[in-house]
Order: sequence, then C-alpha cells, then structure tokens
Amino acid sequence: MIRAGVTVTLALAAAAGTAPVGAQEVGSSPHPGDALRVYLVTFGVGDAVWEKFGHNAIRIVDEAAGTDIAWEWGIFDFRQQDFIPRLMKGTMMYNMGGGAFAWNVERYRAFDRDAWSQELNLTAAQKWALQGRVLGNWSPNRGEYRYDYYRDNCSTRIRDHLDAVLDGRIRAATAPDTTAHGYRWHTRRLLRGDPWAYAGIQLVLGNRAEEPITSWDEMFLPLRLRDHLRSIRVLDDSGVEVPLVLEETRILASSSRGPAPQAPPTAWPWFLLVGVVWGGLIVAASAGAPAGLAGRLATVAVAGGWSLLAGVGGAILLAAWALTDHVFWGWNENVAQVNPLSLLVGVGLLALVARPAPPRWTRALARVVALVSVLGLLLQALPGLDQVNGEILAAAVPPNLALAWAVGRRCRISGADGPR
Repeated sequence: MIRAGVTVTLALAAAAGTAPVGAQEVGSSPHPGDALRVYLVTFGVGDAVWEKFGHNAIRIVDEAAGTDIAWEWGIFDFRQQDFIPRLMKGTMMYNMGGGAFAWNVERYRAFDRDAWSQELNLTAAQKWALQGRVLGNWSPNRGEYRYDYYRDNCSTRIRDHLDAVLDGRIRAATAPDTTAHGYRWHTRRLLRGDPWAYAGIQLVLGNRAEEPITSWDEMFLPLRLRDHLRSIRVLDDSGVEVPLVLEETRILASSSRGPAPQAPPTAWPWFLLVGVVWGGLIVAASAGAPAGLAGRLATVAVAGGWSLLAGVGGAILLAAWALTDHVFWGWNENVAQVNPLSLLVGVGLLALVARPAPPRWTRALARVVALVSVLGLLLQALPGLDQVNGEILAAAVPPNLALAWAVGRRCRISGADGPR
C-alpha cells in the first residue's frame, strides 16, 4: 500500500502541458480534457509488510502533450526527519508524486507483482478537473499529508479525488452498503503469510478495529477499490448512465504469487500451543530442583522472561492508548493479558539469582496479573467487549496462570514467604 523512494519535480508537471483548473482557459472547443485518458492502475501484494495490502495509482495520458504519468499517494522515506518518532506517535507525514508510467510498470515487474489497469469512462470536463486536482494536490508541497493507514492512505486519496469529479456518485453507491467485515478482518487476512507481523498487529489493534465498515470504507484497500469501481455507473455528456470502467486489462501477471488471501487464517491453535508450552516451561522450571541455583535461574529465565515481555508489551499498549494518535490502538482489551504489572513481577523474580524466594509483593502482583487475565477471558461474554482477540487470550492466559503458581511455590519453598 505504501512504498519508498519515489521523487518527482515540478518539471514533470510542467512537461504534462497542463495546469490546475482555473489556470487555463477551458471554454473553447475542443475541450482540453479531450486529449486526456485516465486509468486506475492497481498493483497486487508484495513481500514487505506495507506491500501486503497492495498499491495503486492514477495514470493520466495526455495525447496532445505526449506524456504518460502515474500519480500515486502513500510515498514515504525512512530517512525523513522524525520518521520513527512520528510513526510511534501516529502522526506520520506521507507524500504523493508521479513518474513515467512505463518505468513504474517495469519496477513492479521486477518485484514480480500483479497489476491491473482500468480505463475510466470520464467526460472531458471530469478528466480535466481530475488532472487539475492531482496537480493542485502535488504543488506546492509535494502533496504532503497526514497519513492514516485505514482512513487516509494511497487508495482512499484516489477514491476521494475520483468521487469529487464524479459529484459524489462513488460514495452514494457504496456508503450505504455495510460489509460483513471490519478493518481487523482484512488486516488478518492480508498478513496471514507473515506470522510476526500478524501477531504484532493482533496485539496492538484495539476494539475499534471491529467496527463494521461500508463498501466506501473498504476501499482503503487498493484491490477493493478496483473491485467496487466495476459496479459504479456514471452519467456521460448526454446524461446517459454508463459504466465507470470502460475497459479493464491485466498488465502484469506474477509468476510466483497467487491471489491475495481471501480469509484470515485459523491461527488460534498455534497461539494456544505457544501459550501452553511457555506456561509448561514455567511450571517445570519451578517444580524441578526448586531449591538449587539451576532451578532458580531456570525460573528467572522462563517466568521472568515472560513477565518482562508481557510487561513491556502492556506498557506500550497503554502508552499508545493514552499518549498517541493511533486511533485503532485505543480501547485495547489485550492490556488485560499483557499487563504492565507483569514488568514488576519480572523485576521481583530477579531476586531468585541471589536468594531462594522473590519478595512477597511479587506473589501478590503475580496473582493480580493472573486474576485480571482470567477476567479478561470471562468478560468476553459481555456485550460491547467484542474485540477479536482469542489468539492473544490463547497465548497469554496459560503463562499468566503458570506464573502465579510458580511465584507462589517459590515463596513457599523458602519457608518464610520471602522478604517483604
């Protein structure tokens, strides 16, 4: 959906021989838009995480000027100033720009990605207005805008520009249609081949990712924008209703990739396996040779390791919820599973390096963490708590329960419950 490394200069816009609407006399005949042909170009999924969602561009061919430019949004550069802080804060700034269409196609061919081209059935006035909007969007600030991965991205920008020149016909046809799936469902579906990214996104996405979305919203995905445009009908110059897509062509066919995944994976058994194995290791480390240094160090490694990992994860979720602009990271029920209090439990367990038992407060906190984890599971039955986080529950509840048992056992081993 987003990519790096594209730059464009004002000379490119000048070479198109066009200007934004209002900068050129358009009342004479023939209309300057008669020389333009407009296409939606859609690129299939790639290898990087941000490529799993596809990408798209508006291609504008000016037959009078002899130019063929693909304009795209969602351009970023890891080297730009404050990119990482903005990414963490949820205030990412992205750009749009253009390049020769033929070069663009060859670049995607080199990465073995699919591509489709849809010529759009626009009137001369609409094509001229669209080109004016694109050039006006790009200059004077290279189209910089506040990026939102679901609501303001490469695909929604194109959708909105097309809808504007079509007097809202795309929105009128798609906004009333609520789909069966939300943002999380599509994200899980498209990340199913990348387990680390899949698990990370499942952890950080909160309750709002479950909200029903319309067909209009669904066009945050380039491939869905392509699909929905096939059913849109518009008015031609004579007022007759015609299909928006005049012709569709597949211009690139990947030799190694299949179609984009059509449904999310059934991944909870794998998450449960991880949770049960980690919980089992915590129990085994505490039960085996408990009084010896080796047993204590094993407990620090597996029980303390889980506590530190869960605690850091929980602190990140709370910080994202309270301190950033990541809208879809808020109201996250996963904070009941990766609890920031676990971080303190992990610190308490470090005492096992030097003594038989951790401080007594460690046991109390471990019990609180386990109780909150179980409540997070049981409360799923209540209305309104409908976050789809069964995979995180499967991975976190077993080690949280095992942790409480192991810390309690360590405290009892000392015969004095450990220091206060």
